[in-house]
Amino acid sequence: MARPGIVEAVYLNGVPFDRGPSSVEPQMTTAQSRARARDGALHIDSLQPETGYPVITAKLDLSLAWESMCADDILRVNRMIAKGGPFDVCIWQYLTEAFYLAAGATLSGTLARRNALTVVSPLPPFAAANYPVIGTRGDGSTAFTPTLGTPDANGRTTWTNAATSTGETVTVDYVPVYRMYVVAGQPSFSMPHRQGQTLRLEEM
Repeated sequence: MARPGIVEAVYLNGVPFDRGPSSVEPQMTTAQSRARARDGALHIDSLQPETGYPVITAKLDLSLAWESMCADDILRVNRMIAKGGPFDVCIWQYLTEAFYLAAGATLSGTLARRNALTVVSPLPPFAAANYPVIGTRGDGSTAFTPTLGTPDANGRTTWTNAATSTGETVTVDYVPVYRMYVVAGQPSFSMPHRQGQTLRLEEM
């Protein structure tokens, strides 16, 4: 279901921008460290996965840029920078989280974020059809439909399915809403009467 590019307007805490950002550059930073041993072997240290949580822990670092802004949008960005966050942000791109489930366990887990379909309001037309939550078992050949629970105070969202694991890694694809803070804001000015902006956000 994933489609290239961004089709919908970027959601920035429900603030209606007259012109959306001209570029959106997301980068997922994983909780890992890498080092080379003297013999050249690569050693990778990751956080120990917890039962029910994604195998890999990652955070979003997001850079938004406007080449030219209208006066109202300048004020909107300035107010975001002044408040600092946290802000709800959705870039309408699928995220995949993987879960290892032991044999005999019911398919279930906890997504690290909330699903856009239950947070963003108003939803873009056809959002429910265009961005369904999709589960995939094992090698990816068998799909299932996860049922999402209510997010907790940190935005983590439980998911379940009645099927039983055979001792496999399952994935859940969904469009997340990130909880983010402003890290930096850099305006740019050119003549005559043009102003651009770069806004960098970091996930909680």
